[in-house]
Amino acid sequence: MKHVVDANIKACESDKTGVFNIASGSRISVNQLVSIINEVMGKYIQPHYSDPVKGDIKHSVADISRAKTFGFEPDIDFKAELYETIQRTFRTSRLAFNRIYSC
Repeated sequence: MKHVVDANIKACESDKTGVFNIASGSRISVNQLVSIINEVMGKYIQPHYSDPVKGDIKHSVADISRAKTFGFEPDIDFKAELYETIQRTFRTSRLAFNRIYSC
């Protein structure tokens, strides 16, 4: 998430206009994602595989070249950022749950 904030600040400070992809600029497979989520969550969840469906995207990576024109350079530790996002989500969910049920 931090890189998104940094990118927005850089975009605001530049004279560039348009639509810009803000991402890591690299791919991660579903298997890698499951592995990282398992590690971050302390779980061992096996993915369930099914046959491909027409229209499935096999590979996808955001083209960040336009964002680089205003100085965006991704410096992303995906695992660390995912961990931070998950922790924040659980903390927020617990706070909301406690607020709702403390009445």
